Amino acid sequence: MISLAIGEPAVDTPEAVIGATIQALNRQETRYGEMAGLENLRAALADRFEGCGPQNIVVFNGSKQALYAIFQTICDPGDQVVIPVPCWVSFAEQVKLAGGEPVFVATNDHQLDVDAIEAAVGARTRAILINSPNNPTGAVYPVTDLARIARLAEEHDLFLVADEAYEFFVYDNLPYTSFYDMEAVRNRLIVTRSFSKHFAMTGFRVGYAVAPDHVAAAMVRLQSHLTGNVCTFAQHGALGALEMDAELLIQRRADLQHQRDLAFDQVS
Repeated sequence: MISLAIGEPAVDTPEAVIGATIQALNRQETRYGEMAGLENLRAALADRFEGCGPQNIVVFNGSKQALYAIFQTICDPGDQVVIPVPCWVSFAEQVKLAGGEPVFVATNDHQLDVDAIEAAVGARTRAILINSPNNPTGAVYPVTDLARIARLAEEHDLFLVADEAYEFFVYDNLPYTSFYDMEAVRNRLIVTRSFSKHFAMTGFRVGYAVAPDHVAAAMVRLQSHLTGNVCTFAQHGALGALEMDAELLIQRRADLQHQRDLAFDQVS
């Protein structure tokens, strides 16, 4: 019996991450840090998003807390968030914790039904949440559908929340587009990503959000009353992850695709 219930990477945490964390501990990097996250970590992450600055990055205890903070920040009681299903189990509960109401829209063969999403938008809709690659289906949504969702968000003045925790796990040379690649929608876009799966750092609990200035600032204020800062030495481990040789990660993804293919051959 092999449990596929939790996305726990089978590989060890990279030595670069472990080494950077140990070095931070040896330097006594164990004090309180900035509420938004270490400035050098936020700067390194901002460099990966065109036109983004450290003020647009907020580091959280995993992307799960980032999503919680997003809905606490943008939702008033009674606001609705449109969520395609199947979806990750925590999405709906996080919306409810903010006093909001999740509105589920079925996918079509695991791909977005944009017409159905548009039909679900109403007077109380505050945001559309898109998770690509999707958890649990693994579906990657094409740029044509994402562009239609972006236009829909603009037309109805909605926030667009993009959970991209699995953006690294795209196989078969399939084209992948982040909503952040669409410059016109960045003023209403909030992206979440995570170090957990990408770098096998699940226990470190380091994720982050990329958001417009006013949204990021509001999330920092919320974080100041929730956890203060994210673990300082874990963030130094995240910095070590960003400095890794990209070829090592590319090889890891190729290994995962090979394992996926083997498993698929056994059941097909």
